[in-house]
Amino acid sequence: MVPAASELKTVEDLVAKLKADPGSVSRAGGSAGGVDHIAAGLFAKTVGVDPTTVNYIAYSGGGEALAAVLGGQVTVGISGLGEFDAQIQSGDLRAPASTGAERLEGSAIPTLSESGVDLVVENWRMVAAAPGITDEQKAAIIADIDKMVNSEARKTALATKGWADMYTAGADFDTQLAADTEATTAILKDIGPVQ
Repeated sequence: MVPAASELKTVEDLVAKLKADPGSVSRAGGSAGGVDHIAAGLFAKTVGVDPTTVNYIAYSGGGEALAAVLGGQVTVGISGLGEFDAQIQSGDLRAPASTGAERLEGSAIPTLSESGVDLVVENWRMVAAAPGITDEQKAAIIADIDKMVNSEARKTALATKGWADMYTAGADFDTQLAADTEATTAILKDIGPVQ
């Protein structure tokens, strides 16, 4: 997200500014090493800018990051749509792109891929159990998760928060987790939090 009056109108504008002077593009987001920081590093790396030059300013929450963006203290804000959506709707902020694989349903915000940057960063959560559980315990946990995934409460939460349904289980989840772990470890080494 950028302030409505920002000179950065498109992702192409952001890429050009980042390539010309990486340090001049400050980004507000959540905690150091979190998904917002990872997205900033991966964006730089994807467009050919050294990710160690990322000027990332970590805030303890979306409210502080939002204030920094609205106050012009940073160039760009990175967060989930729910954090900044009211300000986008009011016209105080613009969203040049989202990091998802696809646009959120009904959204006018293009993805980075649509904007010419081959990058997808999606924030997801998982349920984990202690090692050594029995097959019966695992089946019971999966059955409970399946009930929750198919519940009206979850469907309402997805719609209300503007979240994409990314539910994955079994071997597909194992593959996704391995790929994300590898990519996250690499970029965290590049941007500094992991040595």
